[in-house]
Amino acid sequence: MPILDPAPTVSIYRNRILKSRLVLPVAGAPVQACLQVKPEVIQSKRDGLITALVSFPKNLDKGYIADLDAESVRLNGISPVSAKPDYRGWIFKFDTQSFESLLKSEKASIKQNSKKVKLTLKGNFGARFDYRALSFEASEVVEVKR
Repeated sequence: MPILDPAPTVSIYRNRILKSRLVLPVAGAPVQACLQVKPEVIQSKRDGLITALVSFPKNLDKGYIADLDAESVRLNGISPVSAKPDYRGWIFKFDTQSFESLLKSEKASIKQNSKKVKLTLKGNFGARFDYRALSFEASEVVEVKR
């Protein structure tokens, strides 16, 4: 954990006018993030990249976001080919052809050559500091075509 100098102070108020609250991340319960996948229709047989933009709740400390462990990130089990922080969160790039396995996972997709797929991005915070398995998760439904 980073050492803060000077140390932060905490004030607790106990009246109706000044309300106090303390928000702490709880290990074991993933932080619910927002996911935006581009393009919205994935052509799994084409070369190219899929962009996944993940943004986090406003009340999540920016220190956690900056210390995201990019090597732990998976989108439906697929590792990104690149990752970089963004002012909104993080941007991950994935190889389009890696998503061919999503179409093979259901027999119904063979008939349709297309299906809606729920993409779930998961990862951990703590590239530099140990946050006791503090994780995040975000999902979006996209269409995958052959």
